[in-house]
Amino acid sequence: MSSTPPIELRRARDFGQVIADAFTFMKGNWRPLLGAMLRIAMLPLVVLVALAGAIAIVGLIQGRDGAALIGGLGILTFALLFPVMIYTAVMIEAVTHEYLRAYGRGEHHVLDTRELRRRCHGQFWSYLGIWFLATLATLIGALMCYIPGIWINTSFALAMIAHGEERLGATGSLERSYKLVNKKWWATFGLVLVLGMIAGMLAMVVIVPFYITAMVVMVMGAVGGGSEPPILMFVFLGIGYLLMILVSFLAIPLVRTGTGLWYFSLVEQMEGAGLRERIQGFEQA
Repeated sequence: MSSTPPIELRRARDFGQVIADAFTFMKGNWRPLLGAMLRIAMLPLVVLVALAGAIAIVGLIQGRDGAALIGGLGILTFALLFPVMIYTAVMIEAVTHEYLRAYGRGEHHVLDTRELRRRCHGQFWSYLGIWFLATLATLIGALMCYIPGIWINTSFALAMIAHGEERLGATGSLERSYKLVNKKWWATFGLVLVLGMIAGMLAMVVIVPFYITAMVVMVMGAVGGGSEPPILMFVFLGIGYLLMILVSFLAIPLVRTGTGLWYFSLVEQMEGAGLRERIQGFEQA
């Protein structure tokens, strides 16, 4: 059991409190949350990316044509890796929001990976529907001078947590998010932007050293008179790419925890749900 005091989800917070409490929540829950995420959502993706990297390295060692090898890996990516990445992204959303749901109900200490997987699979199609409709609407908006895409993406930023807490389904969750964000759009946009920048900086801290190492290896190979990039460079680039995918996905819980706390804050400000629950608890006591 974590020694970090539990975070009260259902209360009003300002911008800074949301970010601070998101980090506090992750500090106290990163081990069970990320552990479940790796086992439930990311294992297929890690296996496929590692397989693609191994195929590329073996092909280069055997002297195969680089263009043909890249073309073959492109087919593998679109045939297998791209659908698995969609599955992984949706399942990470499901794991994060189902864990938040359990946390808010005091069930997270007894929630094992098997039970969390069962809950995520039970809600998978709803989360997938939210992801698909929000992504489609954002892309359509982006084609209209890009700014409408930003507005739509921000308006739907709370749809996943809305379904996690209220079980509204795809369209109901999108509508719920829009109504909550409507009067707090700029604050929501700022929060999403700041959380995204923090997640991006965390990813860069992990990824950049591998790319620097790969460039150093390439320069050393060129200085040594080699006409082809050394195999070791591709190894480091492959590791960097794998880490980029992993860290990018693992940063999602921090962002979603922040937007989840913002959802609870907006619900409390507009509807006072948490206050009513506390009053009912006092009356029952």
